[in-house]
Amino acid sequence: MTIKEAIDNAVQNGDSYALQVILDSWERDLYVDPNGSVEHPPVAISFGSHTINGVEYPTPIATYGNLIVIQAPPKSMKTFFTSLLISAFLEGGTSRGFGNMKGHSNNKDVYHFDTEQSKFHAQRVFSRTNKMAKEPSTGYNTYALRALDHAERKHFIEYCLFDKSNREVGMFVIDGIADLVADVNNIEESNKLVQDVMKWTQQLNCVGICVIHQNYGSDKPTGHLGSALQKKAESMIKVDRDGMMARISAKDTRNYPFEEFMMKINGYGYPEIVPNVMSRV
Repeated sequence: MTIKEAIDNAVQNGDSYALQVILDSWERDLYVDPNGSVEHPPVAISFGSHTINGVEYPTPIATYGNLIVIQAPPKSMKTFFTSLLISAFLEGGTSRGFGNMKGHSNNKDVYHFDTEQSKFHAQRVFSRTNKMAKEPSTGYNTYALRALDHAERKHFIEYCLFDKSNREVGMFVIDGIADLVADVNNIEESNKLVQDVMKWTQQLNCVGICVIHQNYGSDKPTGHLGSALQKKAESMIKVDRDGMMARISAKDTRNYPFEEFMMKINGYGYPEIVPNVMSRV
């Protein structure tokens, strides 16, 4: 039974005691002490560092308990960038190709869901991501969800994150978040999905990464779903094709923004960060 169902039952049955117990529990869990010490959120993936009041901190791309969104036009290397993020998280980011990007996974699991590609193409992406780490990870759990409908995909993701896993989840990636709704312009459906994804990140204290297309001829992610994600995400990251490379930038972030960088595909077909190369745009 969900909390909402418990509240509805208490109200319908006139059980004021049960309702009070629920609300008291909420009050304890949701209270934030304005006089308490302010801690920087634990970083899951960082790019470089910055200094505040003489203290050096890793500059976050993503922090635990939060949602980030990757937006890009079609065929702009966004799936390659997603591979780079996941492999850096799993491996720690010590290889040359990760540049200043570092992962802070603490041996937590990653769940990667692809909603668009066939099993063949999805497996090729998953294999590339795993091979980029120094040692292939047993904590990298991968699924191709194209055969399911939008509601089935959402239920299956919840099952994997909350019922299947017997280890701590550090990150989940939904490459094709738009395929979890019937209509990306349906306000109620889109808001519900975004709220659910935010709830998953908080309950699991993990990073949620959602990948979405942006509208043609626009800087905005697709539909009302894209607008809702942009409002709620910790960071919006843009991937723009720039010749034979891709430009990665922090479009909007609640954190200290990481520096824009360039990514290319190397001779082995793996994405890597290009050091000291500026965008032409």
